[in-house]
Formats: sequence, C-alpha cells, structure tokens
Amino acid sequence: MEFDDLKRCVEKTIEEIYTSEAYLIKHSLSEWTLSAQFHYYMRNACLKFLKGYDFDSEYNLMRHINDKGLAQKYICVNGQRLRVRPDFIIHKRGESTNNYLWVELKRRGGEGWENDLKRVMAVTQERVKTEGVDYVTGYTYGLGVLFHKRDVKCEWYAGGRWMANARMSINSAGAWNCVANEFAEA
Repeated sequence: MEFDDLKRCVEKTIEEIYTSEAYLIKHSLSEWTLSAQFHYYMRNACLKFLKGYDFDSEYNLMRHINDKGLAQKYICVNGQRLRVRPDFIIHKRGESTNNYLWVELKRRGGEGWENDLKRVMAVTQERVKTEGVDYVTGYTYGLGVLFHKRDVKCEWYAGGRWMANARMSINSAGAWNCVANEFAEA
C-alpha cells in the first residue's frame, strides 16, 4: 500500500467519524470511544489494500510477560523507557517485522498530545534492543490524530522523523476541506 492510499483511508475514516459518529465528537466522549470507531472505519477503508494484516485497538500482547502475567510493550523516548499500548495498529500479530501503522488518538482538551507524538515518532525508528529490553519499533508509519468539534489535525511520522502535517476541517455547509501537506526531507 502506497502512502497516498493510506492517507486517503485515514481521511475517509475521519470523514466517516465526523459524519456518522458526530455525537461522539460533539459530546467529547473519551479517546477509547473514538479509538473503537476509528478502528471500525479504518479497517473497512484499508482491508482491501492490506490483506493478511491485523487491525487492533489497545493491543498489548508481546512475547515478554511480566511477573504479574501482563504483557508489556516498551518504547525508548529520550533515553527513557516507557510502557505503551497503542490506540490502534495495523500489523501482523506475532511478528515484529511487519509492523505497518501505529496510531495515537486524542480529543482536543485531552492531555498528553505532545507525549503521544513522541511515542508515534519513536515507534517508527529502526529496531532498538538494549539492556535486555526489545523496544517496540520498526513501524512503517506513525500517526497522531487530534480530534476537535469542527476539525482534526493529523501528524505523520516515518523513519523516526516528522513526515507530514494535515488539517481537515468541516465548513458551515458540512463539506470537508483538507489543507495541503508539507513533507519534511526524508
């Protein structure tokens, strides 16, 4: 799947959420509720392009199980080990070499947007294994999505770097406009 196809799937997903699930946005429901709807619409939009991939929300299964029986995923941000659970991912379960997309979702006013973007950037880096910890990395793309009542901001990452910024907004007639992206040097 080419990046432009992926971007169109995300745009279609966001339009569906704002069209069919406007109640959730209007009433500022939790990021978990938005994540479930994002999962549903994204899977429908991308499935034909990504046969054989799994679409998961709040996925926490890794090979390492801690002493409490809980699976742990870690990323390394600025030398600090952080435990994470993605809001939405496209990957192949049980494999670490076919990680395609990691998405963190926030609603405007929700705390932690900047930290989510650091996580998204970190998971698109080359594989990191140090001091016995196999960090979650190697995702082809990472995406941060910030929902607001009349617009949404998307921050794209690849290769551990900022890649693109897009803003979609809805006008008074209910039509969607997408602001052109700026791409950073790869």
